[in-house]
Amino acid sequence: MIDDARGNANGNIEPGEMVNLSLGLTNGWASATNVSARISTTDPFVTIIKEWANFPPVNHGALVNNAADPFIISLDPACPQTHTINFTLNIAADRATAGYAPTSGPYNYSRTCLFTYAIAVNQLVYEDGQVDGYIGYGGKGGALAVRITPQSYPCYPTHIRLFPYGDSTITVNIWDNDGPRGLPGTVLGSVNVDVKATGDWFDVDISSLGLKIDSGSFYAGWVEGDKSYYNGLDADPPYYHRSWAYFYSFNVWAPFEDVGLLANLMVRVREDSIADAPVQNITTGRKYFSIQTAINGARSGEQIVVSKGTYYESIYFKGKNLVVRSTVPNDSAIVAATVIKGNSDVVTFSGWEDANCVLAGFTITGGNRGIYCPGSPTITNCVVTKNAGEGVYICYASPILANCMITGNGASGIAVDPESEPAISNCTIAGNRGGGITVNWGTPKITNSIIWGNWPAQVAYLYGTVLISYSDIQGGRPGQGNINADPYFVSAGYWANPNDPNIPVEPNQTNAIWVQGDYHLKSQGWRWNSNRGEWDSDHVTSRAIDAGSPGSLLGDEPMTVPDDPGNIWGQNLRIDMGAFGGTDKASMPPHKWAILGDLTNDGTLDLPDLALLAETWLNGGSESAADLNRDCVVDMLDFALLAEDWLAETSWHR
Repeated sequence: MIDDARGNANGNIEPGEMVNLSLGLTNGWASATNVSARISTTDPFVTIIKEWANFPPVNHGALVNNAADPFIISLDPACPQTHTINFTLNIAADRATAGYAPTSGPYNYSRTCLFTYAIAVNQLVYEDGQVDGYIGYGGKGGALAVRITPQSYPCYPTHIRLFPYGDSTITVNIWDNDGPRGLPGTVLGSVNVDVKATGDWFDVDISSLGLKIDSGSFYAGWVEGDKSYYNGLDADPPYYHRSWAYFYSFNVWAPFEDVGLLANLMVRVREDSIADAPVQNITTGRKYFSIQTAINGARSGEQIVVSKGTYYESIYFKGKNLVVRSTVPNDSAIVAATVIKGNSDVVTFSGWEDANCVLAGFTITGGNRGIYCPGSPTITNCVVTKNAGEGVYICYASPILANCMITGNGASGIAVDPESEPAISNCTIAGNRGGGITVNWGTPKITNSIIWGNWPAQVAYLYGTVLISYSDIQGGRPGQGNINADPYFVSAGYWANPNDPNIPVEPNQTNAIWVQGDYHLKSQGWRWNSNRGEWDSDHVTSRAIDAGSPGSLLGDEPMTVPDDPGNIWGQNLRIDMGAFGGTDKASMPPHKWAILGDLTNDGTLDLPDLALLAETWLNGGSESAADLNRDCVVDMLDFALLAEDWLAETSWHR
């Protein structure tokens, strides 16, 4: 018996609680007096505050407890919510001699017992946690299950807990109770799983099924495959009469009692409060435990917000024009902490999505391809890294990619296949070992970006046209405003020896691993120090700072920083190249580093710049680099701004 009145008074030992623990002793032999016991454990999460307890005299066949003199223990708040504690109990007593031989006494008795207690926060449990044997169906197609009745509704099952004897491959099922006489009927969800014997509970994550139980009972268990599976069995009373076996040859479910088995199958269900669910459709207010479940339940036009965490799943948009984003997509720390780690293609679009479908503010990793994109969504503020194949694969589509970092993937950073016209702006594509961007019959338009340090090439194409402007391309590339200058990343990522990540290796080395870098741009003016969370300065300045298209809006780029409100050390005139351009963490160059009207990006304002302005005279829209005041038309106002700096030179011009 557990008295946790100091805690939440629910009768269980839970992390952070101090409890009174009373144990029952039964006597199957001679009556005993002076009964005492000492409890101990080596569990690091348990502190025993009162280790000795006295019990009343125990007559033959009687049952007593130490409720009047309980043990006192406390459980560390850091204890996992699913954890088994092993206790040792040393019992001592004197035997009463009357009516039993030998008649002379007293007779001293002692015994050491072992028992366990399973921490079961948010678990639905119908056994004592102590294994008394193992059971399996013994044939492919047979099933064993436990009938589960939630304590409150709605119930959101997130894990099935098994106690395996050996390794096997099984199908874990959740059944509704809509079969005949309330037996298992409709399969609400199933997961194929390779079960591993650990000598403890084995958790099967079913949160991606998005199950919700509104009333009644359900069944949790497994269907056996080719290899028999054996699971823990609790043979001690009380018997909950909730364990069932499915005889597939007869298509019938039978309770354990009908086959002469008085025992409880050791299958548990973990549930979570929906209030704690990390994914929310903020349009409907509904919460979910996985991103895919939220997408499944959403309609086009709705917005899904994902809290920080690592989500071990691959997601599929299903042609829905949804906004799926992290909590603060333009905060690089939030992006780094909101991870979708999948397999195959981590993120997949169906082909029916348009620019109203938005994916924003995630780190996308662990897959064959990071993003498979036959649709035309908007992808912003994402880090696509450490995927075995392409970072982003685009086919028959025209997506928008903005402010993304695509680094350290096993194939091309971006692969553009037939009839695709992606618009790529303010992206950093670096360190990919299949090339920076590869094109096959596509026409990508790239602006304000950095493509650097990819292997074996930065830009490669078989057929098609690559339109690049105002970008920093290693080795150079034709196009207005393009430069070929070391971008001076704070610390570029690199491929490393798998046994020692401090040793760089060639990108094509087998089994090399990627070590992610910091792609902020160094500046003698100001640049963001992500380690310290403050503005800092360097001994060099990147040419990519204030080198983006003069007609691009600055977005959230800072005009001042807290330590320099008067712009003594730096001045922001134009958008930066790379993933941080247009964001509040964009670097700011020192004075005279950039000229607003330097349309050629050669460090001086002269006739070639005037000629470029003249070419787009009176053009409308937001595409013109000569729209110096960014009002969507090239006119006398822009000419006046250009004239103000006529023949000016930057500090680096030679």
